[in-house]
Amino acid sequence: MRGYTVLAGQSVPSSSQSKAESYGAALTRALTSSGLNVVEARPPRRGSRGSRGKSGAIDATAAARATLTLDPARLVRPQAEGTHEALTVILAARRRLDTARTINRNALNALVRTTDLGLDARRALSDAQIVAAWRPRAADPIQVAVARNEARRLAKEILASTASLKENKALLGELVQQLAPGLQNEAGVGR
Repeated sequence: MRGYTVLAGQSVPSSSQSKAESYGAALTRALTSSGLNVVEARPPRRGSRGSRGKSGAIDATAAARATLTLDPARLVRPQAEGTHEALTVILAARRRLDTARTINRNALNALVRTTDLGLDARRALSDAQIVAAWRPRAADPIQVAVARNEARRLAKEILASTASLKENKALLGELVQQLAPGLQNEAGVGR
């Protein structure tokens, strides 16, 4: 199989694998279920390749050799199951939700700065301003009516993302509590 190498000299046959917790998660599960120890292989530095270029075979060989030289206690063992995998999913979702909310908030700020919708747009909009309903007005010219409609759509998306982020944070807290009970009560970590 390309992309992993069985490590010699281990009491249990072991595999060194790059991206074992992400792209290689399925391979990690298969190797682990067949009784192999799997460790995360750090990608080689560019300079270590010399002038040989880049290829999967060269990188796999270099990563396996580098892993063999490490103290077994320092090897990273991927946690691609259960709560760890759930954390990976919830954190990725959190990043996407936060990015989408920021994009929509920036678009809404830009919109209210270019079209007079009756809001003070000298500063970024507050949550209270975002909550404000922009009802269509019969007297609005077409460009203001369209801008008001888009502002309402963006505001709804921002509010939905905010609600989803709250749910995400609660689930994240539950998962962290399962992995490290009491950690969130520590100063500077949780609350």
